[in-house]
Amino acid sequence: MNRRGFLGGVGVLGAGAVLSYALQPTNDRISNLEDEVEDLDARVSALETQAAQGSGAQSGNADMKKTSDRSQGGGRPASVNGAGTMVSDKFALASGQYKVSATLDVAGDFSGFIVQVYGPDGGEETLFNELIQQSGTWTGSMIYKATKDGDYYVSVSNTDAAWTLVFEPY
Repeated sequence: MNRRGFLGGVGVLGAGAVLSYALQPTNDRISNLEDEVEDLDARVSALETQAAQGSGAQSGNADMKKTSDRSQGGGRPASVNGAGTMVSDKFALASGQYKVSATLDVAGDFSGFIVQVYGPDGGEETLFNELIQQSGTWTGSMIYKATKDGDYYVSVSNTDAAWTLVFEPY
């Protein structure tokens, strides 16, 4: 019997007790998984198309446009922007406190926005974890303490929207 043909069975427990059970038909489970894979393939294709129409390929971040005023001891602002889920290129920050301002251009009725920042020592911190239930421009800010001079980068997830982060000395 092949794996798609198994629908259920009977199990025998100790002392003669019998347990019958029924499983969801394997064909239904496989069909559901195939549908999920098709949906995911469509989403990947849409993101690839969006990336190809963006600013062009840049070191593995095809849909990212990055501007950075490098902080070299003076604590100047650094700006990073992109679209959708991605990891930014590295940008320099001097140690100290920064006001991090975020702007997100939400096209639909809903978007999430999760931002993690990673420091030169391997540390990470969540900057934003938002559920946005309106279209238009969303803005937010928070205070972040860079513990060490060096190169930092951000990981943005749970969004398809265009976004900008500005790290300004505080």
